[in-house]
Amino acid sequence: MELRRLTADGEGQEVSQERLETLESQEKLLKTKLDNVKAELAGKQTELCSLQTRVETWEKQEEDLQQHITVLREQVDAKEQQGAMLQADVSDTPSTVGGMLQADVSDTPSTCGGACCRLINASLLQVKSLQERLREKDEVIRQKGQQLVVTQNDKKRVDLELSELRDHLNIRERKLSTLQKKVEDLEDRVKDKEDELASLKVKLSSASASQNSVDSLMTGLQESLNSKEKQIERLKEQRERCDVDHQEELARSEATLREAKKNTSDLQSQLDEKQACLVP
Repeated sequence: MELRRLTADGEGQEVSQERLETLESQEKLLKTKLDNVKAELAGKQTELCSLQTRVETWEKQEEDLQQHITVLREQVDAKEQQGAMLQADVSDTPSTVGGMLQADVSDTPSTCGGACCRLINASLLQVKSLQERLREKDEVIRQKGQQLVVTQNDKKRVDLELSELRDHLNIRERKLSTLQKKVEDLEDRVKDKEDELASLKVKLSSASASQNSVDSLMTGLQESLNSKEKQIERLKEQRERCDVDHQEELARSEATLREAKKNTSDLQSQLDEKQACLVP
């Protein structure tokens, strides 16, 4: 009987020892998986930092675009002032992982005695704690992954809208530049005609002092003068039409700039909201 009892006790201890070793092995496995999850989480954090850097780069680009818009607005204001001056002088001159991890520990002994039972229970509690922490980490990773996808999509949309806005502003700049060249060309032509008119007036004054062929010279000079004045009137009319076109283009540019500023403000607000969502 004593031999059987000792044998049974020995077998029970061997079984308990095997279960303890099994639990320790499972605990090590869970720790390894937890370390892997931590590494994945660190990788996600690195990706988020990279995304933050990209967002900051986009903000810098947006700031540069805002400065460009400001410069363009100043140019438009200057054109308006120049147009006003030309209009005042019109009589003289023309005008944008989470993974799933799960561990299950089962078949724990219903009864165990002494230090072995306490050790097993402690190991089970630690395993459950590790499982809960893994689930929490998994949920955090999943949420971060979703936020990352949403932010990336928003970033792509914002970049596309900014690209379209830049293209539109470039087109407006080219139109304004072309219109300005036309105005300058008309101004040069009017100046040349005015110089010719001044020269003719000098000749007419000299001819009036002359006694020889006064009538014929006066008639010829007067006809030439009238012709030049008609040419100047036509040029002034062209200048006025050009000024009207210029004013209309400036008005359209102002409307475009106001819309661009509003779109930029809306995009900044959306980006601020997305950045706020990324803050843990």
